[in-house]
Amino acid sequence: MKTILLSFEPYWFEKMRTGQMSYEYRKHLPEDGAMVYFYVSRPVKAITGIAHFGKREVLADWLQKYADRGLEVIARIKDYLQDCTYACPVLEFQPTNQISLETLKKDLPGFIVPRMYFFLDNTPLFAYLQQNLKPTDDPIKFTHPDPIPSDQICNL
Repeated sequence: MKTILLSFEPYWFEKMRTGQMSYEYRKHLPEDGAMVYFYVSRPVKAITGIAHFGKREVLADWLQKYADRGLEVIARIKDYLQDCTYACPVLEFQPTNQISLETLKKDLPGFIVPRMYFFLDNTPLFAYLQQNLKPTDDPIKFTHPDPIPSDQICNL
């Protein structure tokens, strides 16, 4: 399993942090799942939170898989397909303290914010996060019934 730093907008991060979002939709995601550290953009500007993503699914395959769900579900999938290629189940989210962008730049000269994501395995940043990012609450565990209920398909 790969380890990545994923850039997130505060709105979407809050949906995951509160358990409202159990799938991540992106153009690019690691194939076999990932351990994910989150960089939350402005106004937060900090790394905070860790999640485990399951194996990605090709979003276009959902058009056939869920074809019997009605026009509303198919329309939502098509809407997401305009910007996304994959759906990835969020298996667990761990709330953590925050490490600000200012601190990251001070402690790790050359740190850059990911535009999308980048791999952390065997990097000084990964070692730094393992040492400095601490859990602040119990993890949130997600369940993913198969098939997915219609109201949870591409619905955020």
